[in-house]
Amino acid sequence: MVWHGIFGIERNVEALLSPTHLLEALGMWAMVSGPMRAAWKRSDLSIANNWMAMGPMLLSLMATMSGFMFMTQFAHPIHTPHALLSSADAALGVAAVLLQATILTGIVLLAVRRWTTLPFGSFTLVFTLNALAMATQHDHYALVPPAALAGLVADLLLRLTKPSVAQPVAFRLFAIGVPVVYYLFYFLALEITAGLRWTITLWGGAIVLAGIAGGLMSYLLVLPSGFVESTEKAPIR
Repeated sequence: MVWHGIFGIERNVEALLSPTHLLEALGMWAMVSGPMRAAWKRSDLSIANNWMAMGPMLLSLMATMSGFMFMTQFAHPIHTPHALLSSADAALGVAAVLLQATILTGIVLLAVRRWTTLPFGSFTLVFTLNALAMATQHDHYALVPPAALAGLVADLLLRLTKPSVAQPVAFRLFAIGVPVVYYLFYFLALEITAGLRWTITLWGGAIVLAGIAGGLMSYLLVLPSGFVESTEKAPIR
């Protein structure tokens, strides 16, 4: 309220970028990520396939991811489907795909890095609820089913590829596949429901960029083969 009293009430994007609102968002993330952080500290990984045990963690994962996406909704493809507008909006639209693909894949890989097995349907639940939350902003509910289908494919990929630290190639293929499938279904849904205004070069390139972003994120969580991270302090010269 002190901030509002001095600088006024924020509107539109300003409301998302206000330092005081970002501090509120940080507190929100600390609360909603609690079940995920609690599950992270458990040493018993035998519960990873148990819906009863992992359900709170998955809802926490979804809420944490949705928090990041809510605060960056000004550049979110579900909030504003730029591919339905015109090629003039392509720059922001592609940037939105790239940003949200990075957030989505980063959160997903973080979970897979910790729990190599999860109850089947985990990502279907997470992706569907997240897309539903984002769709409420501008009533783009037609984009919820493609997100649900992408989640289902992600669940299948998790079972088929079994990504883990021990299988880095599978981990990277999974990291590339998830955002590619997500945005492939996204653009197909836009084409079917309203008709894309972008050329195939634009939306096809956006899908490829999403896959590249996912692949690069995988290197932050699983180091390249043969790379050993040194824990020793460098000598003072």
